[in-house]
Amino acid sequence: MNCNGFRIAQSTRNFANEQAATHFDMSDTLRNGQWNERIRLLKTAQASERRQTIWAFSCTHENSYFMKKRILGTLFGFLALFGFGAIYYGILTADAAAEMMAQYEGCLHAPKMSLIVLGNILASYLLVYVFDEMGVNDAKSGAYQGAMIMAIVFGIFQAFATAQYTFYDGSFAIIEWVIGIIHGILGGAAIGAYNSKLA
Repeated sequence: MNCNGFRIAQSTRNFANEQAATHFDMSDTLRNGQWNERIRLLKTAQASERRQTIWAFSCTHENSYFMKKRILGTLFGFLALFGFGAIYYGILTADAAAEMMAQYEGCLHAPKMSLIVLGNILASYLLVYVFDEMGVNDAKSGAYQGAMIMAIVFGIFQAFATAQYTFYDGSFAIIEWVIGIIHGILGGAAIGAYNSKLA
């Protein structure tokens, strides 16, 4: 059975109406026992309709709850990820980044903020989705699992980047990998703390 909301309830009502038409399409010669049996079947169909309708509304409410939960969780995770990135890349290492862009101007340019925002939203939603599947509902578990997830994500990127980009060396890749793990710790802790309020 799938959560198809009103479509399930409507199809159930149609079925009950067809059953009602069938049950009352009978001759007056039917015995009382047959009448009682037909009425009992009709009442059963009507009760089933009520149960299906209640289930459909409950399912719709549950889907709305999880959608809201994931949207807010993504927002809190985004604020943590983007905030740390703004401090580290925008303030602490801004001069080093400018020097690197000048040295490798042929393959580096000023970052596009819209894509940075999009990347942080995707990273935050990844944590929200995985945490929902794993049942992570506290800040400590969120920080740990966030660190593990981002260690894998950033590790994959650093491995491929080191393999083909001339300005990537081992020490630079390790630093970026560690920064990615810190992103995961902060974003995961924020999302886990939010989940704990709903658990």
